Amino acid sequence: MKTIRVKKILAAAALMALCGCASYFRVTDTTNGKVYITDSSSMDRHLGGSLEFKDLKTGDEVTVQNTEVRQISSSDAKTELQQ
Repeated sequence: MKTIRVKKILAAAALMALCGCASYFRVTDTTNGKVYITDSSSMDRHLGGSLEFKDLKTGDEVTVQNTEVRQISSSDAKTELQQ
């Protein structure tokens, strides 16, 4: 069920990216609770279910197997990135 929801979010994000609108996401690793902020341009779901993206806080490329993905506003993303 989570996979279908994430696929819908990624599809919407891809559409928005094509329109020139950046979407931001809070990605939570459900295994350890670590939270990342990313944007729609750097998210890629792999066949095995893992999610690869660029963490906007550190600039690192991250791959996480078990995730919860939530779309957030650009102002929320900026606030979280400044913490």
